[in-house]
Amino acid sequence: GSKTGLERLPKNIGQLKNLKHLNVNQNEIRMLPFSIGELNNLEVADLWSNELEYFPESMANMKNLKWMDLRNILIPKVHQERIQNMLPNTTIQFSPPCQCSW
Repeated sequence: GSKTGLERLPKNIGQLKNLKHLNVNQNEIRMLPFSIGELNNLEVADLWSNELEYFPESMANMKNLKWMDLRNILIPKVHQERIQNMLPNTTIQFSPPCQCSW
């Protein structure tokens, strides 16, 4: 949930096969587990205002993802482009890219 101080998602989150809406905004999550790519039915990922620095290639398997919020996360332009290219059919909301490196 929102504002819980959550620092990570469980490694086995991919087992939640029927999950359609993930809302973990305003937390301290630094990376998404590889298994997130197994959330085949996920339609909405509300991740805004986290500390994310890692987005696994497995996310390309999330074919039903319609919308993802990554605002208020410092993401360099090259990584914003990589994330959007992994999810070409997903509307992704980014803040302006940071002049930072990962």
